[in-house]
Amino acid sequence: ESIGAYLPNISLNAEKSNSGSGLQSGTTSAYIYGRQPIMTGLNELTGIYQSEKAASVSSNILKLTASQQLLTVAQNFYTVCQLQSTLKNNREIVDLYKKIRAELLRRVAVGKNRRNDVLRIDGQISRLEAQIASISSRLVAARSELALSIGISAPVSFTGGIKLPPPAYKPGELSSFVSRRIEVIIAKENIEIAAINLKTAMGGHLPSVFLEGSYRLYSNGDDPIDKYTVSVAASLPIFQGGIPSEKVSQAESVKRQADLMLTRTIRAVEENIISSYDTWKSFIKQSEAYRKALDSAEHNYKITLSDYRLSLVTILDVFSVLTELQQARDDYTTAMLALELSRIKLGVAISEFPGSGNKLLKNATVAATGNLK
Repeated sequence: ESIGAYLPNISLNAEKSNSGSGLQSGTTSAYIYGRQPIMTGLNELTGIYQSEKAASVSSNILKLTASQQLLTVAQNFYTVCQLQSTLKNNREIVDLYKKIRAELLRRVAVGKNRRNDVLRIDGQISRLEAQIASISSRLVAARSELALSIGISAPVSFTGGIKLPPPAYKPGELSSFVSRRIEVIIAKENIEIAAINLKTAMGGHLPSVFLEGSYRLYSNGDDPIDKYTVSVAASLPIFQGGIPSEKVSQAESVKRQADLMLTRTIRAVEENIISSYDTWKSFIKQSEAYRKALDSAEHNYKITLSDYRLSLVTILDVFSVLTELQQARDDYTTAMLALELSRIKLGVAISEFPGSGNKLLKNATVAATGNLK
């Protein structure tokens, strides 16, 4: 459209004119008319620049949408991972309870435990089986939602989370990573578009120059008429009701708003990058602490179970350490998955995806999902 403003306008015209002698003296003619703009203020030149910038903004908005979609998919992916891990953990705990139940039945038979201890462990097993049924139902729904978000027809299955290497970001390099963010690039392009629109508005005070000509096809008049006419015309606006000045004022206001939006966008991006990095570092520490807690819980369970066989502790002590073990596993799994999700969020925050990190993400995804290509 902008380039078309430079192209000539060609039309087929017909007219009938009358002189003071009356209708009988009228002249009828038909001709081809052409007009070639040379300069119409700054409309043609700024129009091309504006179209180029608008195309770039549209492309970057598409990239921004892709980044947001990646976060949605990642959140759905790790929701499924969390449910899968919780389900697996609960099933393993149920198996441990059933082993203890078998041992308890043997002890009841020889009079070392009461029958209500068996009923108590049956209650724990039933409670866990109810949780397993609920988690399984939620897992089916979560898998379907994940499949929908990545655009495949069947729910996906995978074995674990997505493990990525540490990011290239360092806190002292904040400004360079801020400038790479799509939001900042779009805000800068909007400033450039606003500046172009301002030039267009200021061009309303400039003259318009054009070349026009006609080729007569038919005329019934008696006066000799040249078959060809060519002329160069210019028009300088003197007064147009203040419209050009008003357009300039509006364009200046839009330019100021674009400048302000860039400042706000930079602040928001800086906060997002810093927050994402701090969250990722925090989850590293949390996962290490939960790993130690899990090791301690597993060791405590083995010792307590051994003491129970020697009648050094009661069945209530065994229930207690099993509950602690279940909670420690859940806490560690949650912390590890949150760490991996925070790493992806940090990658999005520093514009790692798409980019050099895109291959790392794809390879890690294939390794985690197996059948998801």
